[in-house]
Amino acid sequence: MCRHQGRTPAADAVFISCTTLPTYEALPRLENRLAKPVVSANRAPAWALFGAVSERAHGPCQRLVDRAT
Repeated sequence: MCRHQGRTPAADAVFISCTTLPTYEALPRLENRLAKPVVSANRAPAWALFGAVSERAHGPCQRLVDRAT
């Protein structure tokens, strides 16, 4: 992570660009800790595909999936 450790208040979200990291289970924990959405390079295309076919993505406690959080 950058020198700010993801705690930059001005940032709207955090993007993890590496596609070799297994981030599925880490995303909810990171979002909880940072109090902002966390998007990974592997998940973003999947969410876009769900939207393209008018389906809703599923995921435990993920801010971009569950807009109520």
